[in-house]
Amino acid sequence: MQKERKGQLVRKVVVMAFCLATAIAAIIAIVGIVEIRNTYHEMVKEVLNTASSQADSEFTKMWDGDWAYEDGVLTKGGEEVYDEYLSTMEALKKETGLEYTIFYNDTRVCTTLKDQSGAYLTDTQAGAAVVSEVIGNGQNSYKQNLDIAGTKFYGYYMPMKNTDGSIVGMMFTGRKAADVDKAVSKIVTIMIVVLVIGAVIMILMGMLASKVAGTAMKKVADNIQVLASGDLTGNMPDELLKRDDEVGIIADAVQGFGDKLRDIMGTAKGLSGNVSTSGDELSNSAQMASAASSQVTDAVDDISKGAVTQAESVQDSATNVGDIGADIENISDNVNTLSQYTKDMKEACSNAMIALDGLLKQNSGVVESMGEIDTAIRSTNEAVKNISTATQLITDIASQTNLLALNASIEAARAGEAGRGFAVVAEEIGTLADQSRQTADEINQIVAKLTQESERSVETIGKLNEELGEQSQKLDETKSDMEHMERGVQSVSDSTDEISSRVEGLENAKNNLTAIIEDLSAISQENAASTQQTNASMEELNATFEVINQSADELKNLATELDQQISFFKLAE
Repeated sequence: MQKERKGQLVRKVVVMAFCLATAIAAIIAIVGIVEIRNTYHEMVKEVLNTASSQADSEFTKMWDGDWAYEDGVLTKGGEEVYDEYLSTMEALKKETGLEYTIFYNDTRVCTTLKDQSGAYLTDTQAGAAVVSEVIGNGQNSYKQNLDIAGTKFYGYYMPMKNTDGSIVGMMFTGRKAADVDKAVSKIVTIMIVVLVIGAVIMILMGMLASKVAGTAMKKVADNIQVLASGDLTGNMPDELLKRDDEVGIIADAVQGFGDKLRDIMGTAKGLSGNVSTSGDELSNSAQMASAASSQVTDAVDDISKGAVTQAESVQDSATNVGDIGADIENISDNVNTLSQYTKDMKEACSNAMIALDGLLKQNSGVVESMGEIDTAIRSTNEAVKNISTATQLITDIASQTNLLALNASIEAARAGEAGRGFAVVAEEIGTLADQSRQTADEINQIVAKLTQESERSVETIGKLNEELGEQSQKLDETKSDMEHMERGVQSVSDSTDEISSRVEGLENAKNNLTAIIEDLSAISQENAASTQQTNASMEELNATFEVINQSADELKNLATELDQQISFFKLAE
């Protein structure tokens, strides 16, 4: 059962728009009130600043000289000025509505301000903060909510100076805060009244628009409900189709939808009978195609099995070739290692040959040096023998000399006193002969020892020469062995190079064979995959034919049901 609806969409939209507009107006009003207050306060500040400057200029120029205040008397340039200045201030107050005050230091000495009894507020002091700011620092000062004798003021203070520029007091102008607040409140009240009037007008216009739009939307909704009931014979009213607003757009769209729906339903009724006949023909064709597809599937399945077997054989061959390749790589690595070892051995042999040549040269030098030492020792031995002969000769001479000295002594003794001098000489000669003999004996001992050592050195040198000869022969034999080893290492190096070259050729052949087998394996796998894919496609095709057959039956049923559903719509009579 269709639910009853009140159809208040337009009214809800109007209410939402009104609420939004009201909120925006309230925000604008609040912001406007704040800005008006700030602006008005700035205007008051400017007015008070201008008034203070004007009053200071006027009061300063009224009398020449400096300000003074003694015993309650205000003077300027030595003349009393209170009465004249007070009358001038009252005239300015009447003209501008402002209050004026002259401060001498922090004391009011002339003012238009009065207390509640009506007396002027002279001889009263300003606040310490204002005095410090204006007189102490020489700055202008603007104050809000300033309390003077129980009344709130907006006040402006300005330094008052003598002719030498020194600050002696302050010039004050002020306006009652109540007057400022009254003016601001008046403007705010006017703004609120305008906003309220605007809101009332907007409510009335919204209600009127809601009523007019709601009536039009109700007519559109009624026409849509007629279409929903299956009656396609109706048309949208002309007054709705002629509207230029959104309602007209909706009405035109609904009218177009109704026209299109009538065309579709008319065409669908004509085609529903044809669909049933086509379903029977499609079912028969699907059954015939399914039978042919089953035969193709069996043939493709046999091909697929053969392709899979071929792909497996090619894959096994690829694996075997891969193992051969791994062995070839191992052989290549071993040959490279052997080649490196051969190079190291060849280099070691070369270094050993160089060292051996140096050793042979050093050995030849040693042999030559030993020959020279042997010659020198033999020469020394001969010299020692000559020294021994000479010392023997000296010994013989010493013996003869000693004998001669003894005979001379005997003869001197015979000569008596005359031969005494000769006896002394003979004694000295005998002593010298004894010393010569002793020295010759010592030399003989040294020479004998030296001769013994020299003969031993000659014997040692002889043995050393024999050993050096044997060492030279061994070094020659070692050099011959090293040369033979070097030729063998060179032969091994040449063999490893040839093996490496052949292994490289075998590696290339293996790579070519691997590439061929990989290509063959890829082709076999593609063939197997293709046949399997074809087999799967044929199976899917068989399933598709079955689905088509089922769909054809369903299509006939749907055609019957469609004809029943279309009969729901009422077309033109």
